[in-house]
Amino acid sequence: MDTLPPVLRVMACNRLRWHLLYREPADGGHAPGGRAAPFAAYIFAAARLIASRMRK
Repeated sequence: MDTLPPVLRVMACNRLRWHLLYREPADGGHAPGGRAAPFAAYIFAAARLIASRMRK
């Protein structure tokens, strides 16, 4: 369980980079119901978890 599939890591990194580049507003931007900001926070937390796992 130490190594996650690289595809998941790439997807998470791309999603995070997209959010950092385009800075969607908290009220939702193009995503209906304002789901974009919570999703970005979730992806960011997952990326941090993956990074801490890989450092061990």
